[in-house]
Amino acid sequence: MAERRKYKREDVFLDAEVSWSDQDKVIMQVRDICMGGVYLEADNNRLPSEGAEIDVTLLVHIEGEEFHTIKSRVTRVDSDGIALKFINIDVRYLSFLERVLDYKATKILVA
Repeated sequence: MAERRKYKREDVFLDAEVSWSDQDKVIMQVRDICMGGVYLEADNNRLPSEGAEIDVTLLVHIEGEEFHTIKSRVTRVDSDGIALKFINIDVRYLSFLERVLDYKATKILVA
């Protein structure tokens, strides 16, 4: 099968805060990320359905950056987690994502 990805994925180890519809925010582990989207590991059965729009905040510490919340759409749900495509992304978020990929982001603790 030919690779359909537009961007190269990078393995990272960081957390993301995720929220959708009327659900409480949940923390999920990022397995990989690229300029176009992210795959989040999930160990519970409270997952959004395919096509749902969700907010993702990458919990990374990069000097000079604040946390950014990125609108995303669920493109796949499987037994390990969910694949998301970033939507309505602007230059500010693209710059942030480039820095995340460049630094391979260090994981921070969530209180």
